[in-house]
Amino acid sequence: MKRFPILLLFPLLLAACRSSPEQLTATVMVAIAQTQTAAPPTTPTPTAPLPTVTPLPSPTSTPAPVSLGGSNKLLLSVAKCASTEQGGCTYESLGIYLSNPDGTQQQQLLDKGNINGLSPDGSKVLVSQPSADGGQALSVLTLADSKLYALSAIYENQYSCDRSHCGAIWLPDGQRIAFIAILNREKSIFLVKADGSGMIQVTWPGSNSLPVYLYPSPSSDHIFWAKGSAAVVEGVFTARLDGVEQKQIEKIHDPAFSPNGAQVAYLKPTNELGFQEGFFVSAVDWTNENQVYAPKINESVDTYSWSPDGSRMVFNVLLCDPNCDTSKYYLWSTSGTQIVELATMAGQSLETPTWSPNGQYILLNGYDQASGQHSYRVLNLETLALQPILEKFPLPEGGYIASIWVKP
Repeated sequence: MKRFPILLLFPLLLAACRSSPEQLTATVMVAIAQTQTAAPPTTPTPTAPLPTVTPLPSPTSTPAPVSLGGSNKLLLSVAKCASTEQGGCTYESLGIYLSNPDGTQQQQLLDKGNINGLSPDGSKVLVSQPSADGGQALSVLTLADSKLYALSAIYENQYSCDRSHCGAIWLPDGQRIAFIAILNREKSIFLVKADGSGMIQVTWPGSNSLPVYLYPSPSSDHIFWAKGSAAVVEGVFTARLDGVEQKQIEKIHDPAFSPNGAQVAYLKPTNELGFQEGFFVSAVDWTNENQVYAPKINESVDTYSWSPDGSRMVFNVLLCDPNCDTSKYYLWSTSGTQIVELATMAGQSLETPTWSPNGQYILLNGYDQASGQHSYRVLNLETLALQPILEKFPLPEGGYIASIWVKP
């Protein structure tokens, strides 16, 4: 999740140069019938008190072997920093792999490519690869037979991609994909079936249709995107899949809808100038709003992710004093009034934390600029122990794991 407004190009350059990468960052909504005929109502000032923070307890036992549930397999995007003549580096893809949580039994699926998302059933991967003309090509990779199905050669993937937002996303039916493409020098949103057929255009060039990335949503009827120009996010917009009823969702950014479609988390300015913002959760019709966390001076909520059943949420607070080089992770429950402090780690979160299918672990992909070290860990929510993962994955010199996904 990113500040509002924020230069979107900055985190991409940081990730490319292995500096402190940020994400733009959320999962989006279902059940928006209440917002189809009227703009979201003005949000009242929260009256409920802020949840209290429970201090970090000590781990209670020796870590057990990691068992994530589902297939217990990780899907990895591997990259390295390639040196340039100017002394910097550029991002270079080293392929997409499947492996066990400890890094054993690795299988290369593609020699180059970036993961844009897993289909809801985990059988297919949405990938982007460099095209012959220097752009990006979008394809679907089937995991059972490693076949690649081309979708579009005009995919627009200008900004960093994350499971909370991306230039291409799966729809929840697992049969269709929404993506941003440039046609006649203008960015628009398109829909296409997973086999590459039936492409249709959803938005057209205009004041409300300058998409910079899309938000994954549990809705098969609507789509959500961040509008932007000159690399600045200007607001969150929504429309039906036929492009009708485009409108802006006022005052919020980086929405993350719970998987069950009951609630939505987001950041929102809390002062008139917009420089201060809080972390909120409300019902999907933007009523019953509650502030989950009010960042202190030199703090900002960076990433957040719902549990598979939508009952809990992990969020990361970035501490900047003066450098933004410390991350604190917290756990919030929809049924409680307390926030549990989970862990404090050096560096920043390289991507939005990932929940295991069984809801027992949270996967953390971090980077510490001071030491230049990447870290790959899971946080066991039962023991509160941090455990390393992928320690047996054979990374080449300069290589690192850019993205970690859990196969259902």
